[in-house]
Amino acid sequence: MHRPPFFFHEMNHLLRNPALSVHLWHERAYSWWKSRETGVQLRAPLSVDERRFYLQLRWALMGSDLVVYDIGAASGVLSGCLAKLANVRAVHAFEPIPSAFAQLSARMRPYPHVTCHNVAVGESNGPMDTR
Repeated sequence: MHRPPFFFHEMNHLLRNPALSVHLWHERAYSWWKSRETGVQLRAPLSVDERRFYLQLRWALMGSDLVVYDIGAASGVLSGCLAKLANVRAVHAFEPIPSAFAQLSARMRPYPHVTCHNVAVGESNGPMDTR
């Protein structure tokens, strides 16, 4: 079986750093357990990064039929987490940078209740250079 080069690099790194390997495994298992312990209802399983966001923000995500705004959504890790929560009715993700917006749009395609906006949100109206 052919493995991409990054696999060997990652495995070599983890074998040379057993403490890091144990820490990463523990973090994944702990975040999975803590998110299950909360009783959150999901549309789809959360990734490790999404679980981390959920566990940090769960106090703000209580309730039902929520409409959530992700300002500066970047590639959509937080929007992805929000899209998978059963109590979130709609997500509006705002990202002005075209390359990040393309990643965001692709990542949110499976979630019809997420609307991606290729605009910046700020205190004044007008054009903005995102370079």
